[in-house]
Amino acid sequence: MIKEYMGEIVKLVVIRHIFAAVCAVFFFFVLPFDLVIRQTLVLLCFAPMSAVAPAYTGMCGGDEGMASCANSVTILCSLVVITALLAIMGLY
Repeated sequence: MIKEYMGEIVKLVVIRHIFAAVCAVFFFFVLPFDLVIRQTLVLLCFAPMSAVAPAYTGMCGGDEGMASCANSVTILCSLVVITALLAIMGLY
């Protein structure tokens, strides 16, 4: 965790979770699928970043260290959010 990365990573994670929440609301309330499928889609919205994201970022000339740190942060955030969603939806 490098302090210079934290501001950018927090901004990235917040934007990512806002977008995930909008998609989750859309999936749950608008799509005409069974409840189980809609619940699964909601949980998938909050999945952590892909493990290959830092490697792809490096191939594109980006900052691999920041991508790795962001990946780690999204894993922790997803763990908390998905656990809360499972409890709220009664799927625990």
